[in-house]
Amino acid sequence: MSKEIPLKSDDIEALSKAIGSLIIAWSLIESILDIWQTIINKFPKTNIEMGEMGRLNKYKIKFIRENISKIDDLSSYNDIIIDLLNDIELILKTRNTISHCYPSGLRVSDSTVIFRSLELVEKKTSHRVKDRSMHINKICKDAILSQEIYGKMLKITNEILDKFFPDYKIID
Repeated sequence: MSKEIPLKSDDIEALSKAIGSLIIAWSLIESILDIWQTIINKFPKTNIEMGEMGRLNKYKIKFIRENISKIDDLSSYNDIIIDLLNDIELILKTRNTISHCYPSGLRVSDSTVIFRSLELVEKKTSHRVKDRSMHINKICKDAILSQEIYGKMLKITNEILDKFFPDYKIID
């Protein structure tokens, strides 16, 4: 059995940088997912019923994936947007783990961070502890990937807005 130790202050500092980077990039990614939903739903010259926009990330991604190809004027963006949605789905588990759990320890033998959460059980009358493990390199890799995804999303979004919604601007 691997030994699990509490996180030390140096570990917490390094982990905080990676987690902070991912969370900031994720908030920017999520805001662009919201903008993409609005673009799809309000696109000029289209009378296609798109359905209800998503509130949770998986439903935002589903809405965009299902509807982006319905807009002929955006066909040149379809492949890159679908690729970015695929990349977003790759980091979604990391994002959810670090957003909804707390780091409770480090398994030194394989540099794995143990994240802990409390889950409701028994008809939502009590909690159960649930541990999830994630390698520190996965967190760092996803933090970098999330920044790259956001940069690509911002570029595409600005191009679409400039072309079809010239009065609407987002901050670079």
